[in-house]
Amino acid sequence: MKTAGYPNVHVHNFTTSWRDGLAFNAIVHKHRPDLIEFDTLKRSNAHYNLQNAFNVAEKELGLTKLLDPEDVNVDQPDEKSIITYVATYYHYFSKMKALAVEGKRIGKVLDYAIEAEQLVDKYETLASELLQWIEQTIHTLNDRQLANSLSGVQNQLQAFNTYRTVEKPPKFTEKGNLEVLLFTIQSKMRANNQKVYMPKEGKLISDINKVLAAPCT
Repeated sequence: MKTAGYPNVHVHNFTTSWRDGLAFNAIVHKHRPDLIEFDTLKRSNAHYNLQNAFNVAEKELGLTKLLDPEDVNVDQPDEKSIITYVATYYHYFSKMKALAVEGKRIGKVLDYAIEAEQLVDKYETLASELLQWIEQTIHTLNDRQLANSLSGVQNQLQAFNTYRTVEKPPKFTEKGNLEVLLFTIQSKMRANNQKVYMPKEGKLISDINKVLAAPCT
């Protein structure tokens, strides 16, 4: 509950420093600037300032009006009464700050959860694409007919060699990337106390390893 920086607000005690009402208004304005037009307040109008702060605190913040302007705008306000009333402001804004912090924490948890779900979708898509390529490749290789000429056989061998050396290696890289992605997803979910994602049967890394290692591929 800082009041530093507000013109004509100098809190040195819990008596006369509060007489003109500016300190009460400054406290509210500091945390809820939408409720107080501080620039319009004048130090010479103590009664209005006090009434304004007390009314706003009661109506907008739900703080019981423990004091009236007449209790504070006197030569020597009662210290205990002011301390008690100011304490209600302190507890209110401390709670508000705690809720804001908790809100940010929950927001972070939600952000992490959303990010993890997006990564799961990415894994599912990439795994499906890789498995589709493997399935199509197996079908193509199993369906091939051996050429009936030497040149035809040589062309088939060259095509198969190209597949082995050019087409297949990047798929192993994709599989490696999937492993890293799955590890990242599961690590994030554990850190966020979420149920850890496990791919469905057929999309496990072990399943992909098996089909990639099949003799026909």
